[in-house]
Amino acid sequence: MSPEDEQPKFFMLDEGTEDFYAFPDNWDVDDEEEVEVDVDLKKMVIVDASVFHRNILKGHLEAAGYKVAGMVGSAAEAGKIMEESKARMAAVDYDQTDGGNGRALQLIAAVYPQAVYLVTSGKFKAGQEGQSGTGKIYCLGKPFEKDRVIEFMKKVYDTEFARKKAARTPAGGNTAPAPPA
Repeated sequence: MSPEDEQPKFFMLDEGTEDFYAFPDNWDVDDEEEVEVDVDLKKMVIVDASVFHRNILKGHLEAAGYKVAGMVGSAAEAGKIMEESKARMAAVDYDQTDGGNGRALQLIAAVYPQAVYLVTSGKFKAGQEGQSGTGKIYCLGKPFEKDRVIEFMKKVYDTEFARKKAARTPAGGNTAPAPPA
C-alpha cells in the first residue's frame, strides 16, 4: 500500500474531537544522529581551597554539560565523593589545596587512580592549557573564562572518550566481542 492510499492518522484532542495529523514524507527516517555519551565521564568533583573558584568553575562545567558530583576544599573529601559518585574526573587546584605543589593530586590518585585530572592553577595563563604525557592529566589555567572552559572540556572529553572506546576495541578494529577461549 502506498503512503497516498493509507488511511489518515488521527489523534484525540482534549475535548474529544478528532484532528488530522499529517506525517512528514520521511517520517520513518530518524533525523537525529544517535550519539553515544559516557555519563561517568561527564561527572566531576571540584577540589579547590577557594569557594569562589569552585563556584565559578562549577557554573562553567555545568554549562558544558557536566554534572558536578561535589565541591570540596581537600583531597580527603574528594576521594570519598569520587568513589561514591563514580565520577571519572576531578578538577584539582595545584597551587593551594592541601598545601600546594600537587599534594592534593597525589592524595586523590592514591585513592582513585583511574580518574582523569584537570589540574587548575593560577600559574597557567590563558592559552597554556594542555595535556601531560600521561593522557590522564590536563592543565587548565585560571582565570576561568566560560567559553574557554567549555571548549577545553570538549577536547578533554573527546580525547578520553576516544581512549576509552579504543581500550574496549580488540586489536584489528573489530568491535564484536571476542569468542570464548
